[in-house]
Amino acid sequence: RAIIDQLTGDKPDNDDWKSPRPWRIERFPVENAGWVLLEGYAGNDIPDVSRIRVHIFDPNWKRVMKQTFPTGYRMRLTDISLVRDTPLGQPCLVAQVSSTGPFIVDDSEKPIRPAFERGKFQRQYYALAGNQFVMVRLEDENAEIVPNHYLWRSPTKGPQVPDRKAEDWIQLLRSENSVDQLAALVWLTGRHMSSKAPRSETRNQESVSHAAVYEAVRSNLEAPALLAEIAVSKNEWVRQYAKLALRGDQGP
Repeated sequence: RAIIDQLTGDKPDNDDWKSPRPWRIERFPVENAGWVLLEGYAGNDIPDVSRIRVHIFDPNWKRVMKQTFPTGYRMRLTDISLVRDTPLGQPCLVAQVSSTGPFIVDDSEKPIRPAFERGKFQRQYYALAGNQFVMVRLEDENAEIVPNHYLWRSPTKGPQVPDRKAEDWIQLLRSENSVDQLAALVWLTGRHMSSKAPRSETRNQESVSHAAVYEAVRSNLEAPALLAEIAVSKNEWVRQYAKLALRGDQGP
């Protein structure tokens, strides 16, 4: 730990129990980067929030970026890896998580599946966009897309959603950059609250303004034609997400 703190220049965390621990160091030849240090906190308590901390270094080991984000409420972080063979032309950070419950059980009280999550486990893919990682794919153990949850003000999986106008999201869908398109599509195919639904003062729910922006994008007259256009993209992940967005299926 002391070596890692010396490398990053960070002070030790006050809460050592929940401090992300070094997971792996990998070469990361993306843009001006040279190396990536991946740290993770598994989410040891129940309930708890697991999370990842990423450090990017240049080829001379000068840190150029640090980012921390959650990987799930009641989701145990079981692995962090760097997958180099992706449809994006750059490596992806991949977090694998599994639910800690509650579970649907059979007549013998044996757990069948998570009550509020899909799959035995999930893989979260993150790609570098500028100076930040963004979620570009969320899938189950069968590599089927899992809609992300945006019902809460801070998503329980992945970096916080930036404040954007509806036109900004449409512009990302128009982008020729697959990472930008996927960042928008992951958000567009996620689960959101209605802007008209009452909010509770004791719950950290998705804001009315964010929900209204989502609804504005969904009702934008350009959106269906734009999604149909990118549904035949050369990029497999973009195609899959665009088709899901056209169906409007947010899943369980």
